[in-house]
Amino acid sequence: MAADGGGSGSDSDGDWSCLEPFFYDETAARADGERRLERQRQKKLKEAKEKAAWEAYTAAMEEKKVYELYDPYKWNVVYTRFYLCNPAIFDLDEESSIGPMRHTSDVHQPPLLVDDRGGDDRLRMSSPIVSSDVGFPLLVYGTVIARDVVDQKCLFLFHRTRDHCQLITSEEESLVLNGPPRAMEVDESVFFEVHLKVEEEDQDRDLSKGLIEFRSLSMPRRSQDDAAVGSCPLLDTRLSKVQLSYAYIPGAVEAAVDIQGCHYFHGHITACSNSIPDAAIVLYDSSKLLIEANSATSPPASNSTAVVDLAGRVMAVRAADELVLTSFVEYTPRINGSETKQTICGIYNLLIKVSWSLR
Repeated sequence: MAADGGGSGSDSDGDWSCLEPFFYDETAARADGERRLERQRQKKLKEAKEKAAWEAYTAAMEEKKVYELYDPYKWNVVYTRFYLCNPAIFDLDEESSIGPMRHTSDVHQPPLLVDDRGGDDRLRMSSPIVSSDVGFPLLVYGTVIARDVVDQKCLFLFHRTRDHCQLITSEEESLVLNGPPRAMEVDESVFFEVHLKVEEEDQDRDLSKGLIEFRSLSMPRRSQDDAAVGSCPLLDTRLSKVQLSYAYIPGAVEAAVDIQGCHYFHGHITACSNSIPDAAIVLYDSSKLLIEANSATSPPASNSTAVVDLAGRVMAVRAADELVLTSFVEYTPRINGSETKQTICGIYNLLIKVSWSLR
């Protein structure tokens, strides 16, 4: 019985070893294996990308430390450039491609007049050097950059190279700002990067270097009729104190000014909103221009026409105001479109064109 039972068990094992599971599908199994390999490949690829991104981020963060400066007055490390960005993918030196007059030529509506509720809140800037540890006069060059909520890219307010310095003779004299290229929006914070150098015989030095934040939300609540003139926090660095002054304009539209006149216009041109005449912008000042003689050609006749090279041509104007240009040429703000007027200033005949844009 035992032998028979053993023989019977051996035959049974042999029969089972030749059988395959009735549910086995070779094609499905091969496809499942390929999917598993693809998942592994995708996982390795993702890990490689994440590693590369992390290495780029850490390298950028190391480079970002260059924009950190120890402030002995605050006993702390402060930023000298915009920091609310990923330095691995955000180029701090890229200039904003968004220019003025974006909606000047809009055809979906006529160039209607706007009231004080028709515009956005905008800033207008000036920048005096409050004090200098190296004395005056100063030959100043460098940059003052603004970044607003539109794209957070560079809007140059002041940009001079060493061979085109500005002469600052006293504390009452401000930098000649040649920007911004468009009106700045202040729905959120606006950041200002200041890096000014002073030209010296031995070696140039950093006159002022730092970051200033303007927070519109921290301003006291005021009605649409109230424009505010004030100053940003003082930038106190080792060699100087720089103050950025502003005119905060609620319900503003953008005004771009072009002036055509003679080649040799001597004088200055300013523009302002009639509600804040003390916050006028200097568009042109012949005393600040560097006159370069060209021996190859004779100078044009004084009565020939040319486009006047303005230091800055874009400003914000409260929509309910009048834009007043010195020589008392008044323009009423509009949503879009442009307006040209002719005026005589002394012996000069000027053609002034103002182009309007809501944003």
